[in-house]
Amino acid sequence: MGHRVNYVIKDGEELHIYYNHWHVNLMTGDMYKGENAFIDFVMSCEKHEELMSYNWMEGCVILDIRLRQLYFWYDEYPHNTSVMECYVLQLSEKWPQWGIQLLKNRMYDGEKILGVDYISQQSFGELHRFSKEFIVADEMLDKYNRLLVLIKSESGYFVTATRITTPRGILYNGTDSIDLLRQRPAIALPLEQDVRDCIIIDTERKHILFSNSDLGAWEQTNDNWPGYTFEMGDYGYIKTLRMSGIDGEHLRMSEEEIKEEVDYLKNLRSRYDGNTNQ
Repeated sequence: MGHRVNYVIKDGEELHIYYNHWHVNLMTGDMYKGENAFIDFVMSCEKHEELMSYNWMEGCVILDIRLRQLYFWYDEYPHNTSVMECYVLQLSEKWPQWGIQLLKNRMYDGEKILGVDYISQQSFGELHRFSKEFIVADEMLDKYNRLLVLIKSESGYFVTATRITTPRGILYNGTDSIDLLRQRPAIALPLEQDVRDCIIIDTERKHILFSNSDLGAWEQTNDNWPGYTFEMGDYGYIKTLRMSGIDGEHLRMSEEEIKEEVDYLKNLRSRYDGNTNQ
């Protein structure tokens, strides 16, 4: 068990890689301490020669010292567009003269910044195929354990939800999934705080958009979607709707709800009394 994170200090062509076993879920609070405190913390962590495997990596921070750019991602970063955007904006105020960027495609983006060949070295894991009967008839669980699905066409869009929570579970069955999903109960577009992830299948543009970054999702399933293109990233629900031409601004969290979530992220602190490498 753990909350594994890699930190990389990039100094020109030199990469200094650090590792912490426990701090990924404290990342937002750690970074919010500001430049000097955070860099001191990073340099107190274990020095490693290589980045860990993606199957174990739960987050990553890249600090480009010369360009003064901070890049980050982690698994548990909020999936709400409003919270994502507000936290990054407030974090920027704690890092004056630095650029702050959430890596929406995680190590797909990270390897380009670092100039390393990382993704091609990773294993994508085994695909699980769901039966057609399951896709049609599975019971929707609570809002935190379901995937919102929109099927967009020239005449409008159909909305449903399923407990197949990863995009590859939908994509594996190819275009047959579209008719199967249309047999599920239709629902109204939910509020932002009631959605974790969503996938939008645009049958007119032949384009699939997923609100999260899932390593290998398209590489393993694209043969089943001839003529389709695919886009994914940690955009959050509202931005994913916007990217697909659907107005979801009225579904946003309230200012009070956003503030509460962002304050929580900013104030996360270690329980380990300064022993950062436990």
